Amino acid sequence: MVANGRVVLILPGRESTDPSSEDVCYPWEVLAEAIASMVTQQLIDEDKLDSFDVPYYVPSLEEMKQVVDKEGSFESEIMETIAIDQRGNNTSAKEVTNSIRCFTESMISHHFGINITEILYDKVTDLVIRHLATQAVPSKLISFIVVLKRKI
Repeated sequence: MVANGRVVLILPGRESTDPSSEDVCYPWEVLAEAIASMVTQQLIDEDKLDSFDVPYYVPSLEEMKQVVDKEGSFESEIMETIAIDQRGNNTSAKEVTNSIRCFTESMISHHFGINITEILYDKVTDLVIRHLATQAVPSKLISFIVVLKRKI
C-alpha cells in the first residue's frame, strides 16, 4: 500500500464489554442448533460436527482502536459503530439468516460440504422465524466502519 493510502473495512463488532454477550454468540448458537438437527436427521456426520472448531472473536470499538495504535502502520481516520435493528417491523428471518450466512458460509461449506449449505441455512431461517416471534434474536447487529490511512 502506498504512503497515505487508505483501506476501508466493515467488521462485526460489539458494544458490550463482555466478549461472550448474546449479540456476539447468537449466530453461532443458531448455527449449532441447525447443525445438531441435521446430525439427528443423519444429514451431517456427527464426527464432522465434533471436529468443527471455529475460533471467533468480535472486538469492541476500543479494542479495535488499541490494535490499530499498537500495530503502528496506520492511523485511523474514521471508526464508527453502526447498529442495525434486527427486531424492527421490516426485519425478516431471511435478512437475519443472510447476515449470519455472509460470514459463515465459506467455513461451513468447506468443512461440511457445499451440498448441505442450502438445507442448513433454510433450517437457520426456520429457527430465526421462531426466535423473532419470541424476541430471542438480539435486538441489534453491530458493525464497525473503519477507515485507516497508511502512515508515511
